[in-house]
Amino acid sequence: MSEDKIGGETADELVALKEISEESQAPQRVPADREKFNTLMQEQQAPMAQGKVPGEVPQQTTLIDTVRDLNYSPNKSSPTVSTDKLISQTKEAINRIEEIKHTLSSSPDAHIKTSFQGLLQNKLTHINESLKIALSRAGIEFNPTEGVASKDKTLGGAVTRFLGFLSDGQGQLENLGTELQTMSDRGKDLTPVNMLAIQVKVGQIQQELELFSSLLNKALESIKTIMNIQV
Repeated sequence: MSEDKIGGETADELVALKEISEESQAPQRVPADREKFNTLMQEQQAPMAQGKVPGEVPQQTTLIDTVRDLNYSPNKSSPTVSTDKLISQTKEAINRIEEIKHTLSSSPDAHIKTSFQGLLQNKLTHINESLKIALSRAGIEFNPTEGVASKDKTLGGAVTRFLGFLSDGQGQLENLGTELQTMSDRGKDLTPVNMLAIQVKVGQIQQELELFSSLLNKALESIKTIMNIQV
């Protein structure tokens, strides 16, 4: 029996043409690149495996983090802090105190405004707190002088009171430097953690001294301006 023809083509040929047409119109599937997929997955998983979130901004390392790493990671190299460097740092702070004391001594009759007095007093209090920690890390007892220990803000004028705090702080730093030098001469070093803590605290003292000096200069300048206006 002969095959039926439609327009010169058999029914089977029409079916074949229809299948070919449907295949040509169907969306082409791109074969999956498994290697690329695995690479991307590894890149995403790597930060998470280290406890990090992709795109997360890394946090700054604090002193507590550094000390913790020194205590619990013995294989990690500790920051380079030498006794000589600490002694040099204390001498720099002492010299800065001498400069500030000279500025105050040059204006013994200056009546510093109350607003400035509060700010300056805060800086001296912060210096005292840092000194206590630095000395304790070196195994030295903190012994402020009688006037400073009482923290009596009514004791004498502002200039006299500030000079007392600064002189006491200078003495504490000199004591720290002397003890560190004695330890070095005897070949006895502090632990890396204590040396790092002392370095940080003395550094904070230096910063507070710079802020104190800046505030003091502004206070004295404002006093000079007022006196010139009155004259």
